[in-house]
Amino acid sequence: MGKGFFDISPFKTSEGSFIKITDRFGKGVGISKDENSSLVRPYRRFLEDGTKVGLVKYICLKDKEKLFVLGSLVYTSKKRILYFPGTIAKKIIRPPGKLIKENLNKDYSNEITEPNIDHITLELNFRKWHVKLLDRDEWYTSKQTREINNSLYFWFQLQIKSLHELEPLPEKQEVLVKIPNNPL
Repeated sequence: MGKGFFDISPFKTSEGSFIKITDRFGKGVGISKDENSSLVRPYRRFLEDGTKVGLVKYICLKDKEKLFVLGSLVYTSKKRILYFPGTIAKKIIRPPGKLIKENLNKDYSNEITEPNIDHITLELNFRKWHVKLLDRDEWYTSKQTREINNSLYFWFQLQIKSLHELEPLPEKQEVLVKIPNNPL
């Protein structure tokens, strides 16, 4: 895993056994329990099936004294770069090409759709990228990056009207993970 959590504590309720994972960011405000936060989504595969995460870095912006999360970057063990957007509404306004659903090559590009983005992946060779949605039954075809020079590539564009469309940085981030009744 790319970094250690501040605190991991098991507890039991009438609904079963859980692990509470707490991460502290220090300069943020309040406690976030948002499981779809860009601070948490890089760890989803680890929390679900133990898959190694890679190196995780957070991108924050400061407006006066308030901090906002622009997103999380992950450098994976497969040498890909993932970007988890920190926008509150994780919607695609202009789809990046064909939406493929359930392996059908139907073109959804003319339909009004606002799918929820999980992350944007830059492939190993920096030549292609694709969008992963929170709904794993839907995905878009890969797109080409644009090479500006031999060390600079245009990957994707992100538009934000104001900083208040970004997640505020919490002082603490908490996630509850349910322990299966019969763990291995």
